[in-house]
Amino acid sequence: MKIQALMLVLIGGFAVFYALKSLIRGAIDIGGRHQPFVARYADEPGLFIFGVLFMLVLGIGCVGAGWQMRKKSDDE
Repeated sequence: MKIQALMLVLIGGFAVFYALKSLIRGAIDIGGRHQPFVARYADEPGLFIFGVLFMLVLGIGCVGAGWQMRKKSDDE
């Protein structure tokens, strides 16, 4: 259970890092694996902001869930 919690926190950390890096660059790739779709702030500000906020919420949620899993496994 501790490994799962650690991996969840790690994935969340990478998602937050990617969102912050995209915020600094002004472009985020919100496409799939086979078809990239880059949203730039200058071209599509609404889609860019949605993509960054989505990645931040996803990352913070993963970190929070992993933290809760870690605390729950420590209590037992």
